[in-house]
Amino acid sequence: MDYGYQGKVWLLVDLHAPADAAPDSEEQLRAAVSWLVCREVCIPEDANAGPHVFVQANAPGPDPIDAERFAAARAKLPAASPWPMRYGLGGDLSLYVQAPALAGAAKPVDAQFFPLPSRAK
Repeated sequence: MDYGYQGKVWLLVDLHAPADAAPDSEEQLRAAVSWLVCREVCIPEDANAGPHVFVQANAPGPDPIDAERFAAARAKLPAASPWPMRYGLGGDLSLYVQAPALAGAAKPVDAQFFPLPSRAK
């Protein structure tokens, strides 16, 4: 499964300072990142990222505008279905949702399915 993004993208991850980080110190994050740049064809790119972050004992709260942007991005994250689901594989893959609460509702106009990531390594 591949996911495509365009425009401004928010990839939300939690970052934690190392347990031995001294207050008011500078730490360097390290990450190897790779992605595909696609339009008509996809071009793989990768880089090593290493931004510096500052560990503050008494850090100020988040900027209100940034906090609002992060909250809006988190609100768009997919949520687990509250209803049991099963699938059937025949000529196509069918997803069955056991949701009595939806039976009397108007016909759904949109649904999105996000499979769990593969656990095989």
